[in-house]
Amino acid sequence: MLQSGDILHIYVTFIRPPHYKFVVCVCPKHPLFFFINTSPGSLTPDADVFVEKAELRFLDHDSYIDTSLVVTFPQVELDQAEKKGVLTDSIKARISDTLTQHKYLAPVHAKKIMKNLTPSQST
Repeated sequence: MLQSGDILHIYVTFIRPPHYKFVVCVCPKHPLFFFINTSPGSLTPDADVFVEKAELRFLDHDSYIDTSLVVTFPQVELDQAEKKGVLTDSIKARISDTLTQHKYLAPVHAKKIMKNLTPSQST
């Protein structure tokens, strides 16, 4: 079952050329995702969350989570995707901080994503 913070490796058909990308689930109910890119966005660099390769060991190099855009996928594509990992609480907190600083997403989406990615409490 898909959870907020899950990271999938999925074949993305709506980009050119189509290819596999890492995506972060930010709302499993609808489902909504952020892209993970190998370089910062040229139009929205203030919406990128830097992630070191050491933080997510399946990455080949340091990367950026683009919080300026949410995307969705058909269920059949989600069923074929491979789960690669889960965001750390530190990365979740950085995403929430970034979302409070920019205005690219509708406030209702930003609030929902921040709620979904609230770092778990240590017990």
